[in-house]
Amino acid sequence: MKNMSKKEYPSWYPRKRGHNTVEFNKPDKWYEWSAILDIIFFAIFLLIINH
Repeated sequence: MKNMSKKEYPSWYPRKRGHNTVEFNKPDKWYEWSAILDIIFFAIFLLIINH
């Protein structure tokens, strides 16, 4: 997987928080955790479908 910057998410990214979080003044950690958690949930989602 490519190294994703704060505003570069894959096309399947479900919520695209990075594009709108500026309005909420979220800290930088928010981008990291939101991306990591969403990738983890997406992986679990794929595993459930494949089984």
